Amino acid sequence: AGGTAVIAGVIQTEETETVAGVEVSLSGDNTAVMTTGADGAYAFNNLDAGADYTVTPYSNLNPLNGVSTFDIILISKHILAVQPLDGPYKRIAADVNNSGSISTLDLIQLRKLILNIVMEFPNNNSWRLVDQDYVFPVPENPWLEEFPEVINENNVSEELLDADFVAVKVGDVNNSAEANALGSESRNLQGSFPFQVEDLPLVPGNQYTVAITTQDLAQLRGFQGTLRWTGVELLDVQYAGLQPEHIGLRFTEQGFLTLSWDASSTSTQTTTGNAVLFSLVLQSSTNQLLSEVLSFSDRYTPTEGYVGHELRD
Repeated sequence: AGGTAVIAGVIQTEETETVAGVEVSLSGDNTAVMTTGADGAYAFNNLDAGADYTVTPYSNLNPLNGVSTFDIILISKHILAVQPLDGPYKRIAADVNNSGSISTLDLIQLRKLILNIVMEFPNNNSWRLVDQDYVFPVPENPWLEEFPEVINENNVSEELLDADFVAVKVGDVNNSAEANALGSESRNLQGSFPFQVEDLPLVPGNQYTVAITTQDLAQLRGFQGTLRWTGVELLDVQYAGLQPEHIGLRFTEQGFLTLSWDASSTSTQTTTGNAVLFSLVLQSSTNQLLSEVLSFSDRYTPTEGYVGHELRD
């Protein structure tokens, strides 16, 4: 009694990357709020010794950070028991809808986020923050009991108390999220995977049905991207290998479609030759070549494909 105490800690991922932008709140005899920087650290000083306190971290920043269709592929393998996710933290990350289990419902929400149909998880935060000292009774079932996302410090002494958290990026099961500005890296794209479109001379006022195709679809584990067009009006989208759940129509008035497809989400059996993914019904406003109209970009959904263990453009 009569002294002061300090509660401090570090917030980092399972792979010990420190996490910036986490809002840490202190409640109890003293209250305070601070936000972690690139070092992931926080500290509450000059606290009344002998009192009880609760430390609560929170972050809902950038839900798309580290999330891609490749995560859908890995979570699908877990659901099918082909390649189970190792460790409790990856399983917590895969529980996108915060239901206490991993199912195809998580994949549906994750794909909607990738397609920019939704901008955040409806029933979850971007980051889950777990008391680092907590030991999961059954790591294969991290929801067996409620895991602590706050730390209670009772009868705080004058000594420095460490209150560390493990940060879990929801939806990111391959640990690709950028945890802080110090760890930013560009994607390492290894070659490309071609999509084919028959080039056409476009005449103003005419309508054209343009098939987007690819060869040897069986090689492709999945892909995502943003398809862009200029100088034409999109009249319709006709589905084939890709179904409505694989295509985002939110930005069509701006001239963009978002795409996310993986092999486990379709019954397409094409292994050789050209497979039609989908078709666009377009009307041109000027004389131009179709090759001048269509392109891929990273505007909303980054464009990348997954062939074996390679990440391709």
